[in-house]
This record gives sequence, structure tokens and C-alpha cells, in this order.
Amino acid sequence: MITAIDNIPHKTPPRHRRNRAACAAVTMLIILAAIWIVQFVNVADHYALDPSFGIQPHVLTSLPDIFSAPFLHASWSHIEGNSLPLLILGFLAAYRSLVKFAVITVVIIVVAGLFVWLVAPVGSYTIGASAAIAGWLGYVMLRGIFDHRVLDMVIGVIAAFLYLGAFEFLPNNSMISCQGHLSGLLTGMLCAWLFRTRKPVIATKVESS
Repeated sequence: MITAIDNIPHKTPPRHRRNRAACAAVTMLIILAAIWIVQFVNVADHYALDPSFGIQPHVLTSLPDIFSAPFLHASWSHIEGNSLPLLILGFLAAYRSLVKFAVITVVIIVVAGLFVWLVAPVGSYTIGASAAIAGWLGYVMLRGIFDHRVLDMVIGVIAAFLYLGAFEFLPNNSMISCQGHLSGLLTGMLCAWLFRTRKPVIATKVESS
């Protein structure tokens, strides 16, 4: 008895690809708009939101702030520097599946936020979307390898070339959260494996002899 097992490729219709791209783009524009609205409110309040809702290491009452910290920025240059990478890397991470993107984003924010809470200098506070952006970068870098998609592999290499050098992963600057950058990147890489696409293997032919 001989059993032939084949992978049946399923091509996504162009209309569905356009819909996915549009949904990913709209999602990222909404996230970016929310961050900028918070920035205007924060500036009007003389940046009082930063210490109040930033991550304060080892302070138990600050644990919920791991969810608010990504929406806060310390200056106009800070938010401007994050905006374009957030749009591009977020779009790339969200394009394949918005549901998967939402889960991955929550995982990155929680893991990176907890790591910052545990190891950042006591008496400091950490804000900014950089950890989430670094997480999306890590996810996009490795997604193609684990999903066996050549196009995504190429996109991952290009994303790494363009953006990997923009993050601080060593404690060279006390004003930059290398802890958030590093933990975000590594969590995104792990998510690329944890949430990889598992293609079904279907038996197509059975011959008896």
C-alpha cells in the first residue's frame, strides 16, 4: 500500500488581500490617532500623565500602567520618531491576521512591560510605544521563516535592515529603555514561533497493490 500525502496550496483571492491590507492600514491609523490624541492631552496637562501612568519599577500599584505607558510620550520628537515605524511595522504585523496581531500585541505589551517593571531602575518611569514597535519588528523578522513564506522572509530582512539599528539594546543611554526594546524584540520573535501558521497536510491519493 502506497499513500501519497500532499500539501494543497490555497491562494488568497486579490480582493481578500486588498481587504486585509485596508483593515490593517485602518487599524494602525486608529492606533496612531489614539496615541496622538493622548499626546495633545498630555501636553495640555504639562506632561503630568507621564509619571502618573508610566511604568514605575517595583511599585505594585503601577502594574496596570504597562497598558497605558505605550500611549504616552515624553516630547514631540519622541512621538514623531515613533510614528512612522509604528505605522509601517504595525501594518506589516497586522496584514496577515488582525486577530493574531491583537493577541501578539497584548503578549508583547504584557511581557515587555513586566520585564521593565522588574529590572528598570527604581525611581524611574518608562513610557513610549518603542517596546511594542520592537516587538512587531521581531515578529515580522521571523514570521516568514516559521510560516514558510518567501515574501515574508524578504520583508523580514528588509525590516531588520531598516529598523533594527534604530533601537537601543544596551544600557548606553539612561534616558532610553533598553530593557523595553530588548524584551519587546525577543517577545516578538517568540510570538513568530508560537503563533506560526500551521498548514494542514491532506491525503490526496491512496493506492493499493
